[in-house]
Amino acid sequence: MKWSLDGARLGDMVRVKLGSIYHYGIFVSDEEVVQFGLAPTSRRALKDSEVEVCASSIEQFLCGGFLEVGIPERKDGKTRKPKTVVEYARSCIGKKGYNILYNNCEHFAYECLFGQKKCTQADDVRKLFRSMPILHVYTAKIPDKKLCLDTVYPEQRKNEILECSNQKVRKEKYYAWELLKYALSRTFGYKIQNLQFDKDKNGKWSVKECFFSISHSNGIVAVALSRSAVGVDVEAINKQKQRVLEKVLTRKERKAFDKVCESERATWLTQKWTEKESIFKAGKEAKFRPSKTQTNGGRTKSKSVRLDGVEYVLTVCSDNIKQLKYFEDISLVKQND
Repeated sequence: MKWSLDGARLGDMVRVKLGSIYHYGIFVSDEEVVQFGLAPTSRRALKDSEVEVCASSIEQFLCGGFLEVGIPERKDGKTRKPKTVVEYARSCIGKKGYNILYNNCEHFAYECLFGQKKCTQADDVRKLFRSMPILHVYTAKIPDKKLCLDTVYPEQRKNEILECSNQKVRKEKYYAWELLKYALSRTFGYKIQNLQFDKDKNGKWSVKECFFSISHSNGIVAVALSRSAVGVDVEAINKQKQRVLEKVLTRKERKAFDKVCESERATWLTQKWTEKESIFKAGKEAKFRPSKTQTNGGRTKSKSVRLDGVEYVLTVCSDNIKQLKYFEDISLVKQND
């Protein structure tokens, strides 16, 4: 494909350079360019699941950049007729399934013009993707289903689960790992069996390709993924643990706790506990010292979760906390069937 600054015509593939990569679309008129998601600089940041094929004016498409028009070459293959290109592009409006690596705006434009997906800037997109700060948190309900331990990888994790004598905790550990398997594939495209896992003397698991953290509590599992150190903790709110949790507060937190009304104390304490746990998981400390852990550093974010009538607090710790995206209610039944 060659590129020209000449005027675009009906059914042409067009592009505009935005930073280090290009944004692609199909030209219909100055009032209509069909594309897979608006140009990144023209909208708020969206989750992949929110991006859809849409139409905009040429002005919105360009975002102040220069329009380049594609001129197909013989090696590119046979092109569709302009009207067919436009009809197909319009028929896709509203469709989703965006993925920056495997189903982006360039894939869409090539499919409209040639009937086949293609991305010529795959390496550049991968470099951009790998440089982007990511913080994804997944949560899932633990299903009422028998465990299939033969599928657990690596073998050391499988043995760790088998050695757990408490059946409830064993199930939680198993499904936390199943959620990790799904999350690694969904966020980074990694197959868990292709990764080399390590477990240090303090029981922390790791891989060199990314950072992750797992947690489980009373019917729910959570996984956090990032390119930098990350910690996640989820805990059911339990008033019976209030006296125990009061002992883990710092002096400053104790003064703040004294001002909390009685009806909110259990939730407040649970949040403090999950903050301390997530900070520990994201750090390098060998021992967990909750009464010495400060929780007001701005690296954590908490939210309430309700599942089957049980209330939980979910907290994440990361230097990239502003990039936090939640993927909730993942079905682990579907992942295992």
